[in-house]
Amino acid sequence: MHLINIEHRTTYTYPQSVVLKPHRLLLRPRDGFDLRIRSSTLTIEPKSNIHWARDIFGNSITIATFTERTDRLDILSSVVVEQYRDTTLDITAMPELDQGLEQDNKDPSALLAPYTIRSAPMIEGAHWSKCERISSRPDDAFRLLSGFCKVLREHIHYSPRNEPGVQSPIETAQCKSGCCRDIAWLFIQATRQAGFASRFVSGYLVDDQSETNEPSNPGATHAWAETYLPSYGWLGFDPTLGRPVGPKHIAVAVADRPDSICPVSGAFIGPIGTTSNMTVTVKCTQADTPRAPKTSNLRHTQNLETFGATTH
Repeated sequence: MHLINIEHRTTYTYPQSVVLKPHRLLLRPRDGFDLRIRSSTLTIEPKSNIHWARDIFGNSITIATFTERTDRLDILSSVVVEQYRDTTLDITAMPELDQGLEQDNKDPSALLAPYTIRSAPMIEGAHWSKCERISSRPDDAFRLLSGFCKVLREHIHYSPRNEPGVQSPIETAQCKSGCCRDIAWLFIQATRQAGFASRFVSGYLVDDQSETNEPSNPGATHAWAETYLPSYGWLGFDPTLGRPVGPKHIAVAVADRPDSICPVSGAFIGPIGTTSNMTVTVKCTQADTPRAPKTSNLRHTQNLETFGATTH
């Protein structure tokens, strides 16, 4: 087990006082058998009222509502997680789960239908961007998907992009460049076209400089994909890194489309022409011992330990 400290800060500034509409936050990692939340603190300025819920995908959602006018919105999520995955995903180390995964031989097609929709056409001629399904055996499929990750890694240049949104698979394949969201979306659409059920995952990558060539970046927000294989369930694949997921991947949210799981989304009301400026900083590092949350002078803090690009 490894302890991982995550600090994710999003700050919006406005040239004059504005009214903040409710904001939707997706910042709490998906805890489960392989990852547990040891402590979690959410700090918001100005003062807010928060409500917790789970969306249709089972993600933890925070809804923050505000009563004060402000010229600044600051959201700081500080989390310490226990990571129990210690190796890169390897199907050969996993038992087949036929006896319990699909109970009573029920067909999971209806439940998986949203993750099979091919909503984006693929580019013709770029054969490397296509996933060809040659076998229905889950172990063969795992090797195929792992190999497809490597192919995308070899052909697409990773290019960080702060602007919101996701490129179409055609655009990513044509320019052979994209951020992690773009590359993951191409993987998802290509695997769906091959007959797999795949979904989008947003989260964090711990100490990513060794694999994304970002030497000044001690961890970052990240995106990858999960594909459903009968007998094994949802398995993670990271085409940006060219391999299945490992202990450095911390999932926060899953969805059928990338636009459903933006970390922070909301709106504000202000005079005509009012704009906002956004800054985001993420620190995601492994630690031998848990680190106490930093002392903050922000006025409103929600301590969550007992619970286990904004549109402007």
